[in-house]
Amino acid sequence: MRIWNEYETDVYKYYEWFVERAKENNTRVEMSVCSINASGINSINTAKFIDICTKQIKKIFISDVLNSYKVYMFANIEIRNPNSKVERYLKVWKSIAKSNDIEGFIIGEEMINKSGDLLFYTSIAEIPQTCLEKAIKIVISNPDRYTLFISKSEKVLFKEYIQHMFENIIQMDNYGIIDYYKFSLAGYKDGDIALRYGTTFTEAELAFIYNPQEIDICNCFDI
Repeated sequence: MRIWNEYETDVYKYYEWFVERAKENNTRVEMSVCSINASGINSINTAKFIDICTKQIKKIFISDVLNSYKVYMFANIEIRNPNSKVERYLKVWKSIAKSNDIEGFIIGEEMINKSGDLLFYTSIAEIPQTCLEKAIKIVISNPDRYTLFISKSEKVLFKEYIQHMFENIIQMDNYGIIDYYKFSLAGYKDGDIALRYGTTFTEAELAFIYNPQEIDICNCFDI
């Protein structure tokens, strides 16, 4: 497996599909991207990639750049049966905990949201640095439903902010998946850093997308 970092001052040069989305929405803004990349990745060495991503995030926080910021995980779980007492009990975090270790997560409010004809349980958790590896593992398992972001807001775990996030980053259709262009724009407006995990058959990437006028983390990466 080969691992390397990349940096691009203009996110629209990095992601060509951002250009099309910007044209569709007339929303081109100044965003930069730093990313951790891996090729030749498989089920055996994915753990190494997660470990390197964890160390890189911790390295960013060692600097003075993110003094007032914290890492958060957004989760959006489809409700299969609105009348199910089990789903109503599990909601977001108990459901995730069935197959993942979330001990140490600081859990926010859980609420019901709608996208198209689908209903979801939505929530956000603060992720202490000691729990980063566990959170990244969850995100990698389903990046359409889970993602990470870095924010300085003090209201992230409350219902109003969670609703704000859902409305700003979820595709409002019958899929209800995370729209990473909308997610990046939301981060730009709020002064946050949006993290995007992407993968192909043998490659993986964890990208940090942000407003360079608000914050700049490129010096924290070995490019």
